[in-house]
Amino acid sequence: MADLGVHKADLVRFLTGKEVAEVSAYTTTTEKEGTDVEDNFVSVLRFTDGTIGTLSTSWTVHGTEINYTYLYCANGTLMIAVLPDKPLVACMSNPKSTIVFDVPGMQSNDQAAWNLGITRNFLAAIQGKEKCLVPGEEGKAALDIILACDKSARTGKSVKLGA
Repeated sequence: MADLGVHKADLVRFLTGKEVAEVSAYTTTTEKEGTDVEDNFVSVLRFTDGTIGTLSTSWTVHGTEINYTYLYCANGTLMIAVLPDKPLVACMSNPKSTIVFDVPGMQSNDQAAWNLGITRNFLAAIQGKEKCLVPGEEGKAALDIILACDKSARTGKSVKLGA
């Protein structure tokens, strides 16, 4: 959860602009006996406006990475990194249509460099040369979601954030 899930929690907050109010989560460990790190993690997120979503990660995926995201919305579905040759696709419900956006594909962990500029910006912010593009509060909010998921998985109960 903490290694992979925190990035997905951050992405969900960024893409939706919504805050998580409550989580229910489950984990399993299947690969190595005696490890204290879960291999598979699935959670249900309830946002403050009542919207629900899921967040899952796995260390047992073999073959191609699974980095896709679906957003099921009132007027359609947004698919991010689902189709390799079409990294951003909106399937609209009214009028029924499909819009393929001409954007660069998502980088995978197989590629040598990420070149996102985040590390350079962070170092410049520490030096007082630039404003940090991603404030620490954003990382803390994503971590709070994962810590609540961890508590839910350990206790078998839903956990309200901030409680």
